[in-house]
Amino acid sequence: MSRRLVRSRTALVALLSLPWLAGAAAENRFDCVIDPSRTIRLSSPDTGLLAKVFVERGDRVTTGHVIARLESAVEAGTVALGKARAEATANIEAQRVRLALARKTHERATQMGGSAVISQQQLDEQRTEVRINELELARVELERNLARLEFDRARAALEKRTIRCTWRHTFRSVCIPACMKACGHR
Repeated sequence: MSRRLVRSRTALVALLSLPWLAGAAAENRFDCVIDPSRTIRLSSPDTGLLAKVFVERGDRVTTGHVIARLESAVEAGTVALGKARAEATANIEAQRVRLALARKTHERATQMGGSAVISQQQLDEQRTEVRINELELARVELERNLARLEFDRARAALEKRTIRCTWRHTFRSVCIPACMKACGHR
């Protein structure tokens, strides 16, 4: 026989025996559970509903990688509101304009004070008006600084709703409670 014919018959026998081998392999399957060598529990400092899980089995994560996020619509709204307040400058600008006007009025009154056109009481009122406007400017600037601090606090509260990896790890399995799977979470 030719070598080509021998190779063809060998290949045919091998192909025909594959279903039998596959069946034999299927018969030798065993149900088993493989326990992980280490289980790591992740949590958030806040309690809440899990909105999304960002990792799947086999994913490699490093420090800082976002693993999951809790529902955070309220916190996100608070951040947006805080940002708007922290960036608002209209009150400060309006008070600066009032202060500038009070200073000009006081300066004019001081110049007229020597000519007996304006009384000492009017000069004192103008000086007081300048001081009141200076204090009001300081108050609105303080309110803006407080708004910035509130914005930073709101961002920190929103960040607490994010679960991040604190080490380098490969996820071999991701366990999501059955109630979460029923709600459509992956």
